[in-house]
Amino acid sequence: MRTVEHVLCGMLALFSLSTIFYAISVTGAGVDIVNLISPGNGLWTNGTNDTIQFRFNYTGGDSPATCVLFIDNTSSGTAGPVANGSTGTVYANHSLSDGIFNWFVNCTNANSMISGTWALFIDNEPPSVNLLYPPDNHNSSNQSMGFKFTALDNMKATMSCALYINGSFSGENVSVTNATNTTIQNTSVPNGSSTWYIECSDAVSNGNSVVRNINVNMTTPDETPPSLLNITEDAVSAISANIIWETDEPSDSTVSHFPFSHSVSGSVNSASLTMAHNLTLKYLTKNTTHYYNVTSCDASGNCNISGVLNFTTLECNSSWACGDWSSCTGGQKTRSCNDGSMCQYPWVSEETQSCTTSGGGTGGTTVITVPDNTSINPTIEAGAEIDINMNLTKAIGEVLSDDHLDDDEKTVLKNISETVTRDTKVRRTLEFSGTRTELKTTIKYSGKKKVRNFMVFEKVPKSFAADASLVNVSAPGATVVVVEDDPSWLITYPEIGPEDEFSINYEVIGQKVAAIIDEVKTEFYAQVLEDDVEVPEKICTPSDRSCMNGKLYECEGDGSGWSLLKRCEDGCDAKKNACTGEEKPGVDKKVFDNITIVAMAVISLLVVSASYLIVMESKKRKPEKHKSVIEGAKKTDSAAGTEKGEKSKKDGIKKSKK
Repeated sequence: MRTVEHVLCGMLALFSLSTIFYAISVTGAGVDIVNLISPGNGLWTNGTNDTIQFRFNYTGGDSPATCVLFIDNTSSGTAGPVANGSTGTVYANHSLSDGIFNWFVNCTNANSMISGTWALFIDNEPPSVNLLYPPDNHNSSNQSMGFKFTALDNMKATMSCALYINGSFSGENVSVTNATNTTIQNTSVPNGSSTWYIECSDAVSNGNSVVRNINVNMTTPDETPPSLLNITEDAVSAISANIIWETDEPSDSTVSHFPFSHSVSGSVNSASLTMAHNLTLKYLTKNTTHYYNVTSCDASGNCNISGVLNFTTLECNSSWACGDWSSCTGGQKTRSCNDGSMCQYPWVSEETQSCTTSGGGTGGTTVITVPDNTSINPTIEAGAEIDINMNLTKAIGEVLSDDHLDDDEKTVLKNISETVTRDTKVRRTLEFSGTRTELKTTIKYSGKKKVRNFMVFEKVPKSFAADASLVNVSAPGATVVVVEDDPSWLITYPEIGPEDEFSINYEVIGQKVAAIIDEVKTEFYAQVLEDDVEVPEKICTPSDRSCMNGKLYECEGDGSGWSLLKRCEDGCDAKKNACTGEEKPGVDKKVFDNITIVAMAVISLLVVSASYLIVMESKKRKPEKHKSVIEGAKKTDSAAGTEKGEKSKKDGIKKSKK
């Protein structure tokens, strides 16, 4: 019995092995027996059914095979018989139009063997190129310009296009989108008359535009501004909108946004010179009509400004959700809230409430007032930013209608800045009401002269607002321009005079800490100081002192202005109005030294004068003494003569008697 089992097991094993060997032999015979050679998989060609060779390699049994070409599953030609190990070639037996085709080869003898499937792209039509700008025989005084065109192709989604000026390669764009306006920039168009055209390539052939002429005359200045074309809004949502327009020459892009039709609130811009413009206005108010205009300036500085246009943002329903309150710390607790619909920026805010830890309670009311919310006469630096802040320099230049401020002009501005800073007082306050915080800068000018184009540059910390677009700025009577999104502004008053006082208000959503008022940076600039104004008798109290720009100033004796007392090496303390480190103002050492020098000079002069008087007095007395001596001598001589005469007389008498 066991022997029969062994025999059956052996027979079963042999059957299994023979089956495996048969499967291997059959499978091995069908692996890669028809290998495609050309055209390569995914190849682009501009051939036809008469020129395209479909080539393959056949490996199979001893007998030759008949091989059939299939294009898109349709029999399209036969090669055969094809011997084992040889290459076969088939031409399509029908026309092949432009398009995408899938092909394979099926070889048959005793068995049927099919190759893999490859793709073939046939494109016999070259791209067409339509020139848009500049027009034929265009005259220009600028060697920098953009060449605008549209490329069309029946097969390719993208093409490579090149600019040729006078037959020489002069620029390219290797990813030109089909049927889309495209510009190739060139900054060195030759002076004089030139020809130009655009050549575009799809995968297999080239297409050229017509040839146009262009004339560049560098001796004639370009005074023609770019034309503004097809201004429109796109992708308008509750909080943003794209402003799109075109120009007929390369130029920069600016969109000025107006909350009302007469007041500028900010702008976005791009310095890139292009003919297709697209800028986005962000952080808008939902369901509100917004006004704007666009400006484009070419390379020669010629600018064109559109009229005021408007659009309305979409309605949006907010869906605010707030997290848990934090633990009570320092009498306050906070929580974060988020608008899931993002209807208005910021869509994340932080709420604050007063609280108490007594009895474990966390209740309280919303904080309405901000403690220590006033800063009076903060330290103001004069002209510190104009040398380092290019955006500020540009904004001031726009106010002064000067595209480029040179070093001399900056020096004049800094000198005027120091003058108006010395004569200007600043008071800042911070107030929180409801859901908004207002930062107010109150400015009082007490200078002697009228000021034209008085400019206030203010930069607030990011802890107040992360972006300028989040702040509502109001400054009655002034023009407000965003200098940087960081955020900072330039507020310009056309004219101010002595004792004028005005305020600038910055409002944001949410409560802010009072310390912000000490982090605000303020600078003053002006175009010119004018004398044609009646000056008040006094602008300060004589002997008062004030810190300005790291220097200590003292009010002049007549109260008409401030004079520099000293430069503070370690800074000036605005609260004490004294140099840092000095407890009391006292008498400045330099002033004391000057007084000492003057006193010593006066004493020396008195000593010299006294000596001179003594000498002169001596000289007066000497002649009188000599005179008295001479007269005394004469009297003595006279007396002696008299006596001698008397004696002679007596002797004569005596002789006569004898």
